[in-house]
Amino acid sequence: MAQAIEALSIRQQDIILLSFFLNMKDVDIARLMSLAKSTVHYHKENALEELRKFMEEHTNEN
Repeated sequence: MAQAIEALSIRQQDIILLSFFLNMKDVDIARLMSLAKSTVHYHKENALEELRKFMEEHTNEN
């Protein structure tokens, strides 16, 4: 999982970590990072898709 997260952009990493590991809501992340809530949502959705693809590719390697 760490390798998958490292493959994301720094902004995506921050959003994923704040959202899923610190249980922060998009609105709180947006405020913390000085972004629009829609921007946080956009980056989170894209990051989750990239993580899904990464995990699928690396799960099928075995």
